[in-house]
Amino acid sequence: MLNFKNKKLFFMTSTFFVLLIIFVLSFVFQNNYSKRNLVQSALVNKKYTISKINIFVKENCNLTLFNFEDFWGGEFFDGNEFIYFPVDSSKANDFVNKAKEITNLEKVVDAKSIKDFEKFTIDNDIITITFYDNENVVSKINFGALNKSMDKIFLWTERTPTIFAMKQQISYFLDPSIKFWCEQNIVPQGISKNLDFSKLQNFSYKFKNQNKQNATSLAKEKFLSYRFSQIQNNIALTDKVLELSLVAGNGTTFNYDFYKTNFENQDCYVFTLNLIPSIVYSESQKEFIKKLNYCGVVSDWTFNSIKKLLE
Repeated sequence: MLNFKNKKLFFMTSTFFVLLIIFVLSFVFQNNYSKRNLVQSALVNKKYTISKINIFVKENCNLTLFNFEDFWGGEFFDGNEFIYFPVDSSKANDFVNKAKEITNLEKVVDAKSIKDFEKFTIDNDIITITFYDNENVVSKINFGALNKSMDKIFLWTERTPTIFAMKQQISYFLDPSIKFWCEQNIVPQGISKNLDFSKLQNFSYKFKNQNKQNATSLAKEKFLSYRFSQIQNNIALTDKVLELSLVAGNGTTFNYDFYKTNFENQDCYVFTLNLIPSIVYSESQKEFIKKLNYCGVVSDWTFNSIKKLLE
């Protein structure tokens, strides 16, 4: 009986150690396999100076961000018209810096056909990001869906059929909408070179059916802090209620027209901006500034605050 127990104990002990060795070896092989399928790379080589970024989803959703050194500008094509608007420069710079970071790319599969690529997208929608240095394409990447655990995003290039996965943090920037990228200061701080109220030569205004007046020092200071909610160009501009004109110390002029309207079944206001750049801007900056044609939506509360400030 004792001999049987010893044999049984020996068998169980041997089995335990065999299973333990298999368990350890599985981690070793898995680790080696993972290493063979990991590539460390950046989406964009840090040696490049990014002058332009195109974010393309489909024909009616095509956005381009332009780096004008002092500021970023945006061009959006909705299938009918081009809209030019000021871009949140800090967000655009963060996108470039994130794209230049070295990260782990995990090889998922070598696609054999178009259907293989479609498995890694949502409704066949692919976001294509193209980075330019001057007019040269330095990186072009297709992004698909997130994985099941929502912590990685699938991507591939046109040069190789290999589909990779990387941490999904980059997906924050894969947004082709104006609302995500636009700078929402009524006086765009990027384009205006961080205009300070003390640098204003003149600030005049004119309400509907009233004479032009000069704004107070308090109005100059407060107006620069006001923001709008979003850009919307499909709005009828008929009832102009306020005109504003700001002249900066460098000679740049900001002319605003505010209109009372209705948007998404709510009363609100929108403004248009005619910006006349001074000689301190480069030719490429002037060319873009003159194209600005966006309409900013302002809430009742914001407009009434501006009105109260001026009256």
